[in-house]
Amino acid sequence: MNDWIQEGACLGVRSDIFYPPELPDDDGTAGYTAEQYREAYGPAKEICATCPVQIRCLEHALDKKERWGVWGGLIPIERLRIERKWRRQRLRVRRASEGHEGPYIEGTLEDDDV
Repeated sequence: MNDWIQEGACLGVRSDIFYPPELPDDDGTAGYTAEQYREAYGPAKEICATCPVQIRCLEHALDKKERWGVWGGLIPIERLRIERKWRRQRLRVRRASEGHEGPYIEGTLEDDDV
């Protein structure tokens, strides 16, 4: 199932490293200066950068729609950007398969429609 977790560089590391105690707004960065951002998320990102299962961890977070913390080296807003990009790509493919022509115009559909 999630056996990859046992291979993670984070195994045995305090969880507050990956979940900063003072969580910002939903986007994962609001209210942080660049220095505060590095201080809050830097240690977790450094651990993830050395992890042999970083990709599997990120895939898990994207699949489960993890809203908090650092997973696979990415914070929530970074994972959200990936998800939005994937939705736009799927929409383009769907529209093309249905014979729709013309460019996809970002912002014309709500996230739930994509």
